[in-house]
Amino acid sequence: MNFQLLLAGNDSLEIKYNLINSFPQNVEIYIDGTYIGNTPFYFMWGDTLFPKNILIRHKRYHDYHDTVYSNERINRYYFLKPRSDGIIYNPVKEYNPDYFSSPRNVLPIALTSVVTASSAVSAYYFKSLAISNRDAYDYHGDMEALSRKRKYDIISGVSLFVFQTSFAVLLYLLFGD
Repeated sequence: MNFQLLLAGNDSLEIKYNLINSFPQNVEIYIDGTYIGNTPFYFMWGDTLFPKNILIRHKRYHDYHDTVYSNERINRYYFLKPRSDGIIYNPVKEYNPDYFSSPRNVLPIALTSVVTASSAVSAYYFKSLAISNRDAYDYHGDMEALSRKRKYDIISGVSLFVFQTSFAVLLYLLFGD
């Protein structure tokens, strides 16, 4: 099948959608007083009665009125003006439910981060010492190396436990609400 023929500009299969978009997005659209959706919105005219009155509405911005006089294809982008308080709201933050309800306290997060990192380094360091003392015991039969290995294994295990606990607390402090 030749795809070039399907993409030709005069093809009868071409569908011409209308587009209404705005800043901010997610704004209500009314055509002749009937709610049709929120921006950005693609649609086709439901009938051939014109003119059509378009109303763009958002609770924190002035309404925008527009009129379409013929069955033309429209591609319109509306910039709404904020109400008289002059504050431009952040539409991403306003409609995003993923923000935390309270701000994070930095000091406990920083302290827990330091404890987490230092305990991880400590666990690695003491486990490395335990391994080197085990090698000394295995190759030379040094009994003092065996007792140092056991001591370093205990310290390494405690450090690993502190790391895991502080990491769990850090995750709670960062993502708990």
